[in-house]
Amino acid sequence: MSMDTILIIRDSVASCVNKTAEICKPCVKEAETNWLDVLIVGIICATIIIIVIKVTCRYFKLREAEREAQQKVAGNKRNNEIDDREWKQMADLKDRLLSLQKDCAEIKYDDHGNPCPKYEDNAYKDYRNTLVKMINKEKVDVL
Repeated sequence: MSMDTILIIRDSVASCVNKTAEICKPCVKEAETNWLDVLIVGIICATIIIIVIKVTCRYFKLREAEREAQQKVAGNKRNNEIDDREWKQMADLKDRLLSLQKDCAEIKYDDHGNPCPKYEDNAYKDYRNTLVKMINKEKVDVL
């Protein structure tokens, strides 16, 4: 009886394996490739590479434009600071000239009650002329 059992098991196992192999045949069979499939994959890869290159170039162009804009802003700021400094110097010179002219315009009386100008000396005239030249941005002779 054990022999019959072994034969039955052998026959049933063999038939099960054959049926399983028949069912899985389409799963085991590999897909065939041809040159068109390779061409499609090549086109997809080339497209991805082109997109990556364009995005990278655009990124670097934006960074370059940003750097140039920062340099331009820094240059404008420097120019504005120079202009502000010159404007402040001119305002200071004009204030000095106005205060000098105000002082000169005050009437001073001598001991006898006669009006006399407050400043008549050459130092006043030189100082006034120097201030006027500086305001007019002329060359100033320094002692």
